[in-house]
Amino acid sequence: MLKNHRNIYNPFPTIVHSILFEDVEELNKDLFKFVKDLTFSDEVKDAATSGDYFLSTEGASQPDVDIAEKYYGEVDCITKFVDEIMLPASESWAEHHFMELTGKPTPRTGHFNFTTWATYYTPGSWQTPHIHREKMFTGVYFAKMPDDKKSLTNGAHCTSTVQYQPPEMQNEGAFVIQNPHMQSTQPLIGGWITQQEMMPKEGELIIIPSWLSHYPKPFSSGERCVIVFDAQYNINK
Repeated sequence: MLKNHRNIYNPFPTIVHSILFEDVEELNKDLFKFVKDLTFSDEVKDAATSGDYFLSTEGASQPDVDIAEKYYGEVDCITKFVDEIMLPASESWAEHHFMELTGKPTPRTGHFNFTTWATYYTPGSWQTPHIHREKMFTGVYFAKMPDDKKSLTNGAHCTSTVQYQPPEMQNEGAFVIQNPHMQSTQPLIGGWITQQEMMPKEGELIIIPSWLSHYPKPFSSGERCVIVFDAQYNINK
């Protein structure tokens, strides 16, 4: 065998953050009640049944309002979520990964622009795989998860799967991120790891690059409530 020198590079990493917050039981209850009440009120329209989300969502409800922009400073649980979860987690994410994604250190003079919303799921509701365009990263906070979701991970938080599985091989209620490399080149080849299934806990925040395709799996009983935000970092001029 000829002598050789091998280098391995990872030029485009797929970075996923998982942050489990402690002592947030009361906050989660308040967020869940707020979102559920908002979902069934006449105050806002349901974005899941109209507009851009009409073809990608079935059974879930998404109040058509930027909840942080509208309710920050007025609703305690939203204010606490922004101040103690969304902002610190976003700043930490930027500090650790801005260089990896942009090739530049985090600018000292800049600010985040956020878009925030909530989605309420009932049994059997689903969303198709999707991305969030023209944003830097997306955070999904799980305020409420089904109590009796069926998992085949034996307590593991994350498991690799083949994309097309029979229903009995699925993890109910999983948050799924899809392999962008295999998806773009060989999406139908069996046996390749085409997605990762994460089994979130209540009080957990998952942050992914906004270009990463993802979707929630349906569940058979209970309720799920998530608070979602898209973030874009803008440099001050």
